[in-house]
Amino acid sequence: MSGATQTAALPIARRRKKIRISQIVLVAITLIFLVLTLYPFFMMLVRSVKSLPQEMYDPNTLTFPFQWENFSEAWGLIDESILRTFGVVILITAGLLLVASLTAYGLTRYRIPGKGAIVIAFLAVMMVPSSLTLIPQYQLVVVNYGMAGTWQGIILPTIAGALPMAIFLIRTFFMGLPNEIYEAATIDGCSNLRMYFSIALPLSLPILATQGLLTFMSSYNDFLWPYLIMQSSEQYTISALLVRLTRTAATTQNGYMGVTIAGYVLASIPLLVLFVICNKQFVKGITSGSFKM
Repeated sequence: MSGATQTAALPIARRRKKIRISQIVLVAITLIFLVLTLYPFFMMLVRSVKSLPQEMYDPNTLTFPFQWENFSEAWGLIDESILRTFGVVILITAGLLLVASLTAYGLTRYRIPGKGAIVIAFLAVMMVPSSLTLIPQYQLVVVNYGMAGTWQGIILPTIAGALPMAIFLIRTFFMGLPNEIYEAATIDGCSNLRMYFSIALPLSLPILATQGLLTFMSSYNDFLWPYLIMQSSEQYTISALLVRLTRTAATTQNGYMGVTIAGYVLASIPLLVLFVICNKQFVKGITSGSFKM
């Protein structure tokens, strides 16, 4: 009896051992990818507090004393650009969420002729790489409408380019809302616009927060389009200005990047703070069925 019990217990023990080994392997692989992801950030922090001699003779390790003056000097170069970028990005995010949510609500609630074709058109546009439309978009915005050097030239095309994806995601979320809620509101005499503001928007806060955070981050980090539209460094958003400062440092300061990299660190802080504040809503929006087809 004892021998049979030991024999029956062997597969269980082996099974448990395999699970533990697979977990260790999975954790090890995750740690490797984590180190590879965080290493550039570590090097950015290390080089942001170096002086020119420290960077020349020991660029890859911590050196003392730290040059905290790099941050104050970098802030003096980028403070106006960060405030300018925040204004542009907030307008882009608010405009996108308003237009996308209204369009998604209309595609969900109203009987629109050719609604299926419209949705397919949105999906088709999402498949086109943005680099292919860059030249026609520049021709339209700068040559035809004369928006070079204006904030409208950045805000409106950015909203238009992000609309298909945003409409698709928000519409998918609206389709998952119970229809009984709208029927009860209709019986109470609620108009469609009132249902949009009182029912659809409050219930869709997770997906709106997810889309808003994605839009904010992508617009904040966007370099190419603001660089093409704005005609002077005094108008640049933060990404375009940092690229210009990097080129200047590489050509005029013997390659010393301490101040410029400190600017990169300072420019990254708002996004980190925003993600820490909104991460619960972001995860909730992703896991609430918003990405289901």
